[in-house]
Amino acid sequence: MKVAPKRLVNKLSLAWMLLFISAEAAAIPLSVTHEMQEQRSAVVGPFSVEWRGGARGEEQLIIKHTSRPNEQIWQTIPGQSFLTFAVGSEKFTEVRGSVTLKDKTILRCQALEVSKWQQLNGKLTIGGRVNGEQCAGQWEASFFAVDGTRLGISIYGKREKADDFNRLSFSFASPVEERVYGFGMQFSRLDMKGAVVPVLTQEQGVGRGRQPLSWAVNATQGRGVAGNWASSYAAVPAFLSSAGYGVLVDQYEFSEFDLSKAHKSSIQVFAPTLSMQLVTGDSLADLIESYTRWSGRMEPLPEWVGHGAIIGVQGGIERVRRLYEKLKDAGVAVSALWIQDWVGRRKTSFGSQLWWNWELDQSSYAGLADFATELRHHGVRLLTYVNPFLADPSSKTGVRRDLFREAKTFGYLVKNQFGEPYMIQNTSFAAGLVDLSHNEARAWYKQVIQDQVLVTGASGWMADFGEAMPFDAQLSRGTAQSYHNQYPEDWAQLNREVLEEAGVWQDSLVFSRSGFARSPGKTRLFWLGDQLVSWDGYDGLRSALMGLLTSGFTGFSLNHSDTGGYTTIDNPVFKFHRSSELLRRWTELNAFTAVLRTHEGNIPEVNAQIYDDGASMAHFAKFSRVYAVLAEYRRVLMDEASQSGMPLVRPVGLMYPDDSVGRKLASEFLLGPSLLICPVLQPGKTQVWCYLPEGSWRHLGSGQIFKKGWHGIHAPIGKPAVFYHQLPGESASPLWVEKLSKLIQGDSAG
Repeated sequence: MKVAPKRLVNKLSLAWMLLFISAEAAAIPLSVTHEMQEQRSAVVGPFSVEWRGGARGEEQLIIKHTSRPNEQIWQTIPGQSFLTFAVGSEKFTEVRGSVTLKDKTILRCQALEVSKWQQLNGKLTIGGRVNGEQCAGQWEASFFAVDGTRLGISIYGKREKADDFNRLSFSFASPVEERVYGFGMQFSRLDMKGAVVPVLTQEQGVGRGRQPLSWAVNATQGRGVAGNWASSYAAVPAFLSSAGYGVLVDQYEFSEFDLSKAHKSSIQVFAPTLSMQLVTGDSLADLIESYTRWSGRMEPLPEWVGHGAIIGVQGGIERVRRLYEKLKDAGVAVSALWIQDWVGRRKTSFGSQLWWNWELDQSSYAGLADFATELRHHGVRLLTYVNPFLADPSSKTGVRRDLFREAKTFGYLVKNQFGEPYMIQNTSFAAGLVDLSHNEARAWYKQVIQDQVLVTGASGWMADFGEAMPFDAQLSRGTAQSYHNQYPEDWAQLNREVLEEAGVWQDSLVFSRSGFARSPGKTRLFWLGDQLVSWDGYDGLRSALMGLLTSGFTGFSLNHSDTGGYTTIDNPVFKFHRSSELLRRWTELNAFTAVLRTHEGNIPEVNAQIYDDGASMAHFAKFSRVYAVLAEYRRVLMDEASQSGMPLVRPVGLMYPDDSVGRKLASEFLLGPSLLICPVLQPGKTQVWCYLPEGSWRHLGSGQIFKKGWHGIHAPIGKPAVFYHQLPGESASPLWVEKLSKLIQGDSAG
């Protein structure tokens, strides 16, 4: 994506301010008819919409809420048109799920006449003419109460004697001091004020701006494959502001939020219409509650997930058995074995990948269903893997059912411009994508998963991909440009329906990486995608923590990452191999999230693994038990998430919004209201600087009580800095806190 680099915004912030002041003076004002020159107001549910007319250049639209009658929660900039209609030409190019955009604006129309003010059946409609050369047309904006805290806004514009507009921008005033959070899983920054944020579900990329790696990836793999600071598997067109309001866009077309100016924000959609909602609340927690009533909320995970770690293992059933026994003997608490290569593996330029022909590979996993039953007797579940691609399996031995051929014959794959299956390049191979806009294809693929995947005895799976539908694809219904962002929602819904129709949804676990605005109401669990096996904030450990912190603002309340990262690079120029230290520090962080799950990575043989030696297993065993001890506490938090949308992992600023230091922090986090964790995010460090907000904080590693402020905490491997919020008058901590304290203080090799 072509976006404004955040460093450019920072360096030119003064220039932006000067440009904005001059632009304001030259801005095209609203044209107001005689009838609209006076002030108008209308009550729309619990909202009031006011029009302030008067002298030319002072016209303004203002929205208030009955809970704050003397406070403007939203307003346009006086004298400026808050709408821009345009005609543009765009080209989206997709390479391996990464998208780049070339866009050209052909016509911009800002001269709006405001002549209509009509209230009917609780809805207020204002509108008028669009004036100017080649711009002549009509526009209209409707305001209606969705509920007690959300105001719906619907806008459209239409040209009279030409093709319709295909761009719409909506501008409004924004407080200079506000902090802006949201946009789904964002990996580069917590506060989005000052940035231009494109909203498009796509591959997050490899490197994401880390140089010279990103340059090399784009040069050798294709433009855009490295990603950039804003690329995300689960982007969401919504934000929440510390000023007590939020904005959500309720449509799937590409959108871009320009928050780069100090006191003006705008939203552009690639469509002639805009459907959005204004969200209000007294706090960020209130805004999350209101927003997630629309997006959907995530349900508590099955009880068995909390028993221990989910162990990613592969290499055939005999190897899986050996590793499981080895880890069990080392005292690792295990809730499930996750076997992604149940379909067999192939060697590619990326390392080890799977055969995307969703049937059991008998040569490596004969008797897998019996093994799943055996595991259940020991309180351990089996998880597998599936995605919406189908690859030609003709070069694989032992194939019994060729799903690619079936889908091609029935016309169930996304098609190219020639009506043939659109073969989407992955690494060394290409695959067809099931067309989920096709009702028969959707029903067929549900049956495939029921017959081919569920029959293995699995209690769920990784529902991978969902973000790579090309923009020039031909679909059974609708256009690829409007369906691209919807695809991951439908992919999650399909997996949910498979398990619901089998009657096992409540006891199953499916985890997804791709998503869009309404994904939280459809998905059981998210993971952050394919981080690099590195420490950095571009695409490594620090970026994973940032993704956890940002995603909770827009409904992704249950989220986690691959422990140790996934993307491994092993070539003469670049070597990114997972070190034992990185794996252990990542384990210490993930033990305090929704799920502790391991992944061997795409090149397992060059990565440190939890089973490498006795010290590695002892360290992981300790933190698998730490995770298990937190089951009771997480259960309370998951219930809260299902009722209010509050995430399990929380930025300090979410819980302490008035703390001027805490609200800027992205290097530590809270698990619920009671635990504060300061992970070690740099190699070779045994001390971490930790900021504690107001209150009494008990350091679980020593029992010492700390107060508000910065503290240097000794945190060698195996003893992370974890604090419990001691409540006033609390004579005894909960039992789980005491157990957790003993575990953290206990020794483990490392």
